[in-house]
Amino acid sequence: DGGRLVEQGRHDDLLRREGLYARLWHKQGGFHLADNRADVEVDRLRRLPLLSSLHDPLLEEIAHRMVTEFFPSRAVVIREGDVGDKFYLIVRGSVRVTRSDEADVEHEVAVLRDGDHFGEIALHRDVPRTATVTTVTGCFFLTLTRERFKAVVGRSPELAAAIEQRAAA
Repeated sequence: DGGRLVEQGRHDDLLRREGLYARLWHKQGGFHLADNRADVEVDRLRRLPLLSSLHDPLLEEIAHRMVTEFFPSRAVVIREGDVGDKFYLIVRGSVRVTRSDEADVEHEVAVLRDGDHFGEIALHRDVPRTATVTTVTGCFFLTLTRERFKAVVGRSPELAAAIEQRAAA
């Protein structure tokens, strides 16, 4: 971490410690990418705060409704100010997140990599995107549109309310 050795040991021992190694392992794991098609495991989806309260059958259905998308390097994935309707989970690659200030000067906010996600508020509301996301490398994403998400969650009013409450928080 920052050029320093912070943990060492066997894989199982490092996972039990729940330190940096375990966080990286869980963040980057749970994906399968073959023949330009990605899949995600239910356990991996459960690690996303927005989806953590969903039961396995719903998570399985969401996993099946996700679509693989590829963007080449230096492609704009979403643009600040555009209304969004899609959630992105990075399977492989990295993106640069930027925001413009009052003088319309772009500033880097973050760099996201394998296992990171963005756009979850778009699953709930028509609101303008708050940042621009551009690929640094070629990227494989698993995406989920609001329409596909609501088709799953909408069958359970109490579940929809719980997710809406989590999104608001």
